[in-house]
Amino acid sequence: MIGPFLQEVMHPAPGSNSPEFRRIDYLTFDRVEARWKYVSMDTRFPVSIMPASGSAGEGDARKVSVHFEPQAFVGFGNAVEGRFMMSDLEISQTSPGHELKLQHVSMADGSGARWKFVTYEYTRRQ
Repeated sequence: MIGPFLQEVMHPAPGSNSPEFRRIDYLTFDRVEARWKYVSMDTRFPVSIMPASGSAGEGDARKVSVHFEPQAFVGFGNAVEGRFMMSDLEISQTSPGHELKLQHVSMADGSGARWKFVTYEYTRRQ
C-alpha cells in the first residue's frame, strides 16, 4: 500500500525463461466519486498508461470490476492491426492472499464478440 493506493508490480521470477517485462498497476477507491479507480502500465505492449474505473462487484465484496477507457490497439509484435478496442478487468480474491484478474476485450471489428484477453493469477508475497 502507498497511502490509499494498492500498488502491484509484476515481473518474471528470477531464472524464468520469460522475456523481461514490468507491469505496474494501482487500485484505489475514490470516496468522493464512490467508485474504484485503476491504472496500469505494461512494458510488453505499445500502449500508453491505461486508466479504468468502476464499481464493486454486485453482491460480492471480494470482486472489483473496472472498465478501461477505449483505445487503439496496435497488435502484438509484427501483427500490427491498429483497431479500436474496449476492455474491462475483473479482480477477485479467491482465497486470502490469492487473487485472480481477468481482462476481457471487444474489438471494433463488427462482431460484438467479447473474449478473454489476459488472465493473471497469483499469490501475494508477505
